Amino acid sequence: MTQLAAWWRARTSRERLLVQIAAVLVFAILAPGWAYMTAAKFRQDSAADLVNARQVSAQVSQLAETLRAQGGGAQGSIRERALAAAQAVSLTPARLEDAGAGRLRIVFEAADSVAIYRWIEAAGRRGAAVARTTITRVGASDQVNAEFELVEGP
Repeated sequence: MTQLAAWWRARTSRERLLVQIAAVLVFAILAPGWAYMTAAKFRQDSAADLVNARQVSAQVSQLAETLRAQGGGAQGSIRERALAAAQAVSLTPARLEDAGAGRLRIVFEAADSVAIYRWIEAAGRRGAAVARTTITRVGASDQVNAEFELVEGP
């Protein structure tokens, strides 16, 4: 600060006036312009985000309508619902075993991992909840061995 004060005192009155005018121009003209441009960019980005949010909302609504049209629901035994979910995602279970008290153990061998996750979602839509699961990857592929224990969902 001492160096700045010494520098300022070394200036002539005309140089001081020019520096003061330059500072006023920067703060009076350029700073508001910068603030306006920043606000305009924020508004533009917000408008784009709103458009994207509306698109996502429309897609979610369309997906919900598709799911309602497909039916789903908790109809039939837990075994029937698990098999219907497997059929909906083109999976064939290797084993189905009753695990007692409204529980079902289902095993898929060497199945596509994405199909397994879709099966979990489809079973949940049909009112079956996964109580226990074991998923192991088969080698370096996208194939997995999966075992689930299903219970009646909420």
